[in-house]
Amino acid sequence: MTTIPQDIKERFYKTIKGDISLDNFEQWLYADKELEKYLNSTDYLDLISLSFQQSGAKNELWNLLKKHIDLGEFETYKMLELLNEAKQKTERLPHILMKFYDLYCKAKLGWKPSTLVERTISTDAGEIPCQQVASTNQESQCLYT
Repeated sequence: MTTIPQDIKERFYKTIKGDISLDNFEQWLYADKELEKYLNSTDYLDLISLSFQQSGAKNELWNLLKKHIDLGEFETYKMLELLNEAKQKTERLPHILMKFYDLYCKAKLGWKPSTLVERTISTDAGEIPCQQVASTNQESQCLYT
């Protein structure tokens, strides 16, 4: 496999994340012939033959694109985007910090989504939704969502 240029990888990443719509990606795909140089003929044909309007098109696109990106690079890209947004202190900052906490807990403690139970806790500010870790030793922590 030929190395795909960074600008094309970023377009793949943004499309997978939903920052670029499927319609926009489809228009780019048909208009820009550069991608054809970097994919083998079968993969390129599969990509341009994809019916972007059908149900499940995003999942099919993911299956086609993930063959051509390094998943570790993709995770790094997503993390760097979150860090840059956190640095700008947008209104999404609390959400981003909770996302980092969730990523930390999942990596360090090996929590899986199936081990989390939805609930709310009462505070002076009112009810706060959170996920509680189901534990065999009766200990649990609340992860704010």
